[in-house]
Amino acid sequence: YEDLSKQIKRWRIRYTDFELIKVIGRGAYGEVQLVRKKDSQELFALKLLSKADVLKRSESTFFWEEREIMATSNSDWIVQLHYAFQDEKYLYMAMEFLQGGDMTALLPEDEDSPCLPENTARFYIAELVLALEALHDLGFVHRDVKPENCLLDSRGHLKLADFGTAVRLDPKTKTVTTSTTIGTPDYICPEMLTNQGKSSTYSFEVDWWSVGVVLFELVCGYTPFAGDDLLETYSCIMDHKNSKRLDEGLPQELSETCLDIVRKLLEERTKRLRLAKDVKNHNFFVNSQWTWDRIRAIDAPFPIELTSDIDTRYFFVDDPEPSRKANRELLESEPKAYQGGNLPFIGFSFRQQQWFSGSGGGTAGSGGGAGAIAGGANVGAGAGANGDELDRLRAKEQALSAEISRLREAESKAKLGLMEAETSLHNLRQEKSRLEAQLNSLRQAEDESQRLHQEADAALAKLRDAGQQAEQLRRQLDDERAALRNAEHSQERQELLSGHQAETRDLQQELRSVRDEKEALRKQAAELEHQKDELDRRLRQAELEAVAKDRSESAKQELSAELARANEQLSGVQAELRKARDRELELAGQLAEERQRQRAGEAEIAAGRTRIGELEAELASLKERHDAQAAQHKKLADRLKQKTNELKELGEKYDTDCCFLELYKTELDELKKESAKEAEALKAEKDSLAAEAAKLRSSAKATEDELQAEKSARNALQTQKTEQERRLLLLELERDKHADACSELAKQKESVEQQLSQLSQQITSLESDKSALLAEVTSLKKRVSEEAVLKNEAVNKLIRLMQDPTVQKAARSDAMDSGRRGQSNRKARELDAELKREREIHRRKVEQKDVEIQDLRVNLDRMQVELQELQLVLEQRESMIEEYERRLANSSHVDTFSVASSDNRTATGGAASTTASDTATLSSIELPGASNWEGFLSVPKANRRRGNLAFEERYVVVSQRSVAFYRTKEEKDSQERPAMVLELAKIFHARPITQNDALHADKKDISRILQLLYEADGEAKDKVSREVKSGGAAGGGAGGPDSSSLMVMHNGHKFVPITYRMPTHCDVCAKPCFAVLNPPPALECRQCHTRIHRDHVELADRPIHHCKVYDEAKSLLLLAGNDAEMARWVKEIERRVKALDSVRPNRHKEHYSSGRGKGGTLNRESSFSNSNF
Repeated sequence: YEDLSKQIKRWRIRYTDFELIKVIGRGAYGEVQLVRKKDSQELFALKLLSKADVLKRSESTFFWEEREIMATSNSDWIVQLHYAFQDEKYLYMAMEFLQGGDMTALLPEDEDSPCLPENTARFYIAELVLALEALHDLGFVHRDVKPENCLLDSRGHLKLADFGTAVRLDPKTKTVTTSTTIGTPDYICPEMLTNQGKSSTYSFEVDWWSVGVVLFELVCGYTPFAGDDLLETYSCIMDHKNSKRLDEGLPQELSETCLDIVRKLLEERTKRLRLAKDVKNHNFFVNSQWTWDRIRAIDAPFPIELTSDIDTRYFFVDDPEPSRKANRELLESEPKAYQGGNLPFIGFSFRQQQWFSGSGGGTAGSGGGAGAIAGGANVGAGAGANGDELDRLRAKEQALSAEISRLREAESKAKLGLMEAETSLHNLRQEKSRLEAQLNSLRQAEDESQRLHQEADAALAKLRDAGQQAEQLRRQLDDERAALRNAEHSQERQELLSGHQAETRDLQQELRSVRDEKEALRKQAAELEHQKDELDRRLRQAELEAVAKDRSESAKQELSAELARANEQLSGVQAELRKARDRELELAGQLAEERQRQRAGEAEIAAGRTRIGELEAELASLKERHDAQAAQHKKLADRLKQKTNELKELGEKYDTDCCFLELYKTELDELKKESAKEAEALKAEKDSLAAEAAKLRSSAKATEDELQAEKSARNALQTQKTEQERRLLLLELERDKHADACSELAKQKESVEQQLSQLSQQITSLESDKSALLAEVTSLKKRVSEEAVLKNEAVNKLIRLMQDPTVQKAARSDAMDSGRRGQSNRKARELDAELKREREIHRRKVEQKDVEIQDLRVNLDRMQVELQELQLVLEQRESMIEEYERRLANSSHVDTFSVASSDNRTATGGAASTTASDTATLSSIELPGASNWEGFLSVPKANRRRGNLAFEERYVVVSQRSVAFYRTKEEKDSQERPAMVLELAKIFHARPITQNDALHADKKDISRILQLLYEADGEAKDKVSREVKSGGAAGGGAGGPDSSSLMVMHNGHKFVPITYRMPTHCDVCAKPCFAVLNPPPALECRQCHTRIHRDHVELADRPIHHCKVYDEAKSLLLLAGNDAEMARWVKEIERRVKALDSVRPNRHKEHYSSGRGKGGTLNRESSFSNSNF
């Protein structure tokens, strides 16, 4: 069947059927390419998955969910799958190409306002809700909802994509139970983080948490729980109930409904919005621009501007070239032996429309693929005779497919035009209804105008009648006046006159009332005229609107005609489609005839079956031999497995050795450069010596003298070396002696400090006693003064009474009273004597306390002077120890002096001068590499935008004792104060980072970033460093606020359980401790950020170093120019830190034992300038 299999492979769709345009995306298991199908010229986004990488994954069937969702869903909110096929190395999925890119293109690039307006965010979140609703209706949960997985089509509307993390829920319980943590750190929900190696059950609510994070990011410009590294991010998510990030620093223009839905989505699992209908019913989505049913029909807020059908401006890929690497994995390792590497991919092929199946009909889905293979098998039986005819039918099939695609495109365009026409017709109907309502209102206004006209005419007629009546009355009055003038001398005339006067007054009164009524009617007529003009104006406007209505009716008629034409075009397209289907049936008939002709070959197949029977008998005998070889094969398999494990371990060891080899190569290159420079110097020196040798050859005697001088110089050098060794021994003894003296001084200092503390307490006690005594003296003085005043008043009163004559007469009668007054005087004298005694006692106590205070002050001054002297002596001893250490280090390099240099000194000055110069040189030699290490590094700057860790350049100087940061090199040259200074004694380590240490850094910069971890005592929070406090935000692990119960204490470390899905290696065994799915259990120290496998603690199979951080620390990221420069910075800083550790191995313990107390001399702090770093 080799020919048949090859023919079937030729009939299947292949990667070569597509033309590659460019790469538009990359992931962990492959890439996405923009391709064009060669026969139909259709554009697709082709996703490539490496089979070897897929088989390594713990859940290697993830691609089935992705294929099933896109193949079975007919929703407009989910990306559609058109083809799925495979070859020996890759799986391929041809999906619809969405030119708008992902949702990250919506966020503005302006750092000052990196967020969207609330109305725009509402629109896209609503479409995301509808997309998730469609996915949940299929019984799947996405588990990785983020802006990168929300694509936009050419009209700016959203579609959900990337279902590689999706999982099907149990149809009964609507839940899923898994022990795998899936998702992106910034968008993952807290219940996904609680299953550190344990099973957890969840449902649709994990996607709604991610929706809340995406909404917060759209309206604020950054994710709510983002941290600088993985541990801090997970801690913020687990502690979200106590987080203030949802309340502080938010844009002021956000509405309460927006904040409310964010809080309800970022809530505990039991309180969170869990269903799509609950989310859709929230007040946040109430608006007047769109409805849930017609949101996809309106224009999107973000217009997609394209110049061609292959415009990819909204896709951002660093390298758009394809990278289909040659896989040397499972599928290619042993091509001769069958291993079943393709068994997991059986049935993966898919075609959206299968025109040939077992029954000849068209089907969609994976079942069509099986039918096509069956049909191909029948055809292949007679492939030799009818190959040309089948190729012709294949070409006809492809042409027919292209024709049908074109007709479908035309049909879709016609449907779109029909929808637009229906929309226009609906709008015209609404406009017609509005105009008819206006016309009815105008008709009512016209009727009202006619009624008012009639009332105005009646009022004018009444006014005219009143005028005529008034004129008649005036004429009658004139006649009566004439009659009165004729009868003025008669009595009757008088009576008539009086009667007429009264009647005249009545008529005048009536005339005035008629005139008033006439004036009112005139005003009413004017008002009616004004209303008539207004009605005329409204009537003209109605006529104009009627004209506009006629025009709209004509437009409606034109649209109706256009709709009729579109229906005619649709009818034509349907007719062509029917013709195409008739041609399809005709081809199916031809295929049936061909099958009938192929039945003639079944006789040959029967003969082949007979041959198969014979072969089966032979196979039975071979099976017996195979059973005999099975045991041996099993033994060989066990040995092969053992050798494979050994080979794997050797491979890992080889990778580690390669890393060290690269480092050694770098050091070797540096040593080669140094040796080259030394060789050049030696060559120059050799040339000069050769010139001198040429001169010295002229005299043999001079040569003998030089040889003798060289011999004496060597003897002197040997003597000097012996002397230096003796001095070295003396220096070491003296250093030990001074170390003991320093420890003794430290003890004395501590005792003096205790004495000072006791004296301070005594002084405080004495001062309080003195204050009490002074208060008592004051009260006694007050009492004495009051008693003296009373006594004086009594004496004065007594004198006045004695001088009064009446009192003198009465004094004789009051003899008895005088005795009582004498008794009172005696009591007063006794009180005065007691007061004097108390005053004397108090004066003596005060004098005694003053003497004691004076003595204590003298002792305090003396002890302070002694303390200052001890501090001065301690500083001198420390400086002497540092000098001895420097000399000790220098003395180890004395034997590197060259004999040639001593030759020149001997020739000019003799042995004695050589010894003196060497001694002087020895005292001035500096430690190799102890000079300042300077260069440019970049530090992070404040920026809260997502995925964007920006850096700004600084000039860094590493000296023997500190690391100084300057804004520019000119500041350093002008000796200005640096923006920041870190003491080397405060630095715990310097090391390269991984992606977990800087989640938001650019991946291409990871290899150029180093991390400094240093003490943070007494230091104010700064822009460029982040605080890592024990028990703080960065201190918790994936366990969140309750992580103390999960914390593992070991060698001073505070390990927190965690899992890594980005490249991370163990700091103990240097092996990987990460995986995308089912990563191994790991631990990370929340103090020094040491990362290890959990087995190293539980099994105690490897030694783990002690934690260097005792209280709290800070981390600082620094960006170098390239990888080699970063490695040199790490090497130089680590070398200097280790040098300090070798001198004072317990420097951090000393700091935390005495440096943080009052008056401690080891309390070293970083120096900051007032300017911003």
